[in-house]
Amino acid sequence: MSKSAVVEIAELFRKALDARMWRQMEEMGQRWIEIQDKIDANVIALLAEIGDSKPNPAQIREMQRWAEMREQVHAELSKYQDYVGSVIDSGKGDSAKLGIQSARETLSAAFSSAGIMGSFNIVPIDSVEALSAILAKGAPLQNLLAAAFPESWVHMSSALIEGIGLGLGPRETAKRAFEGMNYGFDRILTITRTEQLRAYRNGSILQYRESGVVTGFKRLSARDDRTCMACLISDGERYEVADEFADHPNGRCAIVPIVAGVDEPEWENGADWFLSQDPDKQRAMMGKNYYEAWKDGAFELSDLRRTAHSDIWGDSPQIAALKEFV
Repeated sequence: MSKSAVVEIAELFRKALDARMWRQMEEMGQRWIEIQDKIDANVIALLAEIGDSKPNPAQIREMQRWAEMREQVHAELSKYQDYVGSVIDSGKGDSAKLGIQSARETLSAAFSSAGIMGSFNIVPIDSVEALSAILAKGAPLQNLLAAAFPESWVHMSSALIEGIGLGLGPRETAKRAFEGMNYGFDRILTITRTEQLRAYRNGSILQYRESGVVTGFKRLSARDDRTCMACLISDGERYEVADEFADHPNGRCAIVPIVAGVDEPEWENGADWFLSQDPDKQRAMMGKNYYEAWKDGAFELSDLRRTAHSDIWGDSPQIAALKEFV
């Protein structure tokens, strides 16, 4: 089945958003590495001071060098939190504008493909009121970030104490400590991407609702190795124009409008796309246990879809637990 022009435009805008966010993630990652480089000297100094002695965790935490390192980590992470907050705030604004623009282009393509000289109400991209409504939706950002940064210290300090207790060398202990610190960074990346993806979709939805011609919209999932099975199976899912769109953190699904008087956009749905992939790719996407159960006839792909709820992120597609079928 060939894609409609509306679908192609929706995919192009989603890829543009993804490319912009990847550049953003690279900059955030570089700054994170710079923080670790600053902290590294204190970590090595702590390990050198301990030397061959075998202090217990309580004794380590009482060391002056430990207190200095903890204060440095907290200070650097506090500055990084402010930086990330500004990145997300500006990114949400840019993403919302891109979402409005994407919706305009897809609506124009819908009329053009049908050979209709249609018109629709336009949401001004720079409208303060419109952007405020979009950006107000979503998780409380500062609370999420505030929770992510202590996680970095908890994992970092635990890895340090464990490395010292195991008698590992300074470099290996430091390596494990910074790997622990990265737990918080992974969460920060999730928050950053998710908030901007939501702003993008909410921008599109606002334009669709205000257009006066859209009666609903459909989910368009990504098509690659990173696409989760819940989104892939939910591909093509229909929503009324007043409905809220459900997606999980890091969700990359786009939305395609259903326009009054115009044939609905069509494309190969996610389940059919999955079935056309080679077995190795299917196994990698599903996971070994799910794949083998599916091949043994324990369930159909459509049986996997569930909806999860989070007080932070709202409703989202989810895969059923394997124990429901085996």
